[in-house]
Amino acid sequence: MSNLGRKYNMKIDKSTARNIIWILLSVISFIVVMLNLDKALMIALKAIHIFMPVILGLCLAFIINPLMNIFETKVFSRIGEKTKRKSIF
Repeated sequence: MSNLGRKYNMKIDKSTARNIIWILLSVISFIVVMLNLDKALMIALKAIHIFMPVILGLCLAFIINPLMNIFETKVFSRIGEKTKRKSIF
């Protein structure tokens, strides 16, 4: 009743092989980053420093967007009503 004499037919399809390759590459890259942690942190800090204006701009746009929505509905809706009355069509 042991499985010593059995032969297993392991067929690996493309998606399984692709997943195995991704897992192996992820583990290898994680090990390389952990072995060179100081260099990886320096690269990450440089990237953050380079992209900081974009990050701050996105944060500022996220904060100002609700205020602009209120301003557009209160002020520009009145301006739009006045121009509709004066139009020919």
